[in-house]
Amino acid sequence: QLAAIDWVYKDADGRAFNVDVYVPPIIPYAYDYLFKWQALAYGYEPSGDREDLLYTLYEKDGGSKFFREWISRQEGIGKLEEETVFRGLVVQRRNRI
Repeated sequence: QLAAIDWVYKDADGRAFNVDVYVPPIIPYAYDYLFKWQALAYGYEPSGDREDLLYTLYEKDGGSKFFREWISRQEGIGKLEEETVFRGLVVQRRNRI
C-alpha cells in the first residue's frame, strides 16, 4: 500500500491532486492515514479543492455492485491516463473531464 502512495506522490511531481479510494468495506481509513503520513515526507497532502489531476485507488473485491457503481462514477469524472498495480491495489491517474 505504501508503494502505491509513493507512486502517486512521485507521479504527481509536486502538482496538486485529488485522490478517491475504494476499498471493501468502502471507508478508506488506512489510505487516509497513509496519505497524511506520507505528506510529511512529500510536504503536501492531496488537495481539498477540485483539481484536474485525480488518482483513483482500489482494492479488487470481486466486482461487487458497490465497486461497479464506484468505478462507473470514476469513469464519468476523469479520463484514464495510466494504470499500475501494487499487489492487488490498482492505482489510476486520471484527468478530470
